[in-house]
Amino acid sequence: GPVSAPQREQLARIAKNERRLLAVITDILNFAKLEAGPVPLTLERVEANRVLAAADATIAPQAQVKALRYTTHPCAPDAAVLADAERVQQILTN
Repeated sequence: GPVSAPQREQLARIAKNERRLLAVITDILNFAKLEAGPVPLTLERVEANRVLAAADATIAPQAQVKALRYTTHPCAPDAAVLADAERVQQILTN
């Protein structure tokens, strides 16, 4: 049958958490690689507001369940860093 708006939100949250779980598995594999040598980084322009929004989407549901409050402040529209986007996301989420 048709999917309601609340169901779409839940499905989107499930998909985001699925990607996060995959990232955790990748992180574990990367830790194993550290013993073999340095982990290669892919440096690219990472937009600050985009990576903050992605971290917020992951953290907000967990914080809400635990009744925790936190605040994010938007950066300047053109704020960016040269970094490995996956690592930045990992740092913010952790």
